[in-house]
Amino acid sequence: MSVASLESQPVQGQGFGKEKRLLTPGDYQRVFKQSSCIRSPEAKWYVRKIDGQGRLGLVLAKRAIKKSVDRNRIKRLLRESFRHHAAVVEGCEIIFIAQHPIQQLDNKRIFEILDSLWLKLSRRAQASSR
Repeated sequence: MSVASLESQPVQGQGFGKEKRLLTPGDYQRVFKQSSCIRSPEAKWYVRKIDGQGRLGLVLAKRAIKKSVDRNRIKRLLRESFRHHAAVVEGCEIIFIAQHPIQQLDNKRIFEILDSLWLKLSRRAQASSR
């Protein structure tokens, strides 16, 4: 097998399959009704504690982020960050709602914002387990 073909193969278990996503309107409604909200100028986060694997729902409205290139870039960054912080999001259903200024940020700044969210979530989880 060539090096090029090895690089293009996905790492097992690192995808963003259906089991890691909020899929139905009912899934979203449960999180909205039974969650706590974390706000920042760039986004709102709704977090609901569950037993089981963490799941992510994304809401990037065309009204808030005009260009599809920006919406897709932000979704890609969110999914990647979610995968890297799997231990923190274990037992949480999270909905991310983008706000207008986020598309103006570069990738590094978006990752910094996401890292601060994961840190807040881990602190909340530690506080609630005491």
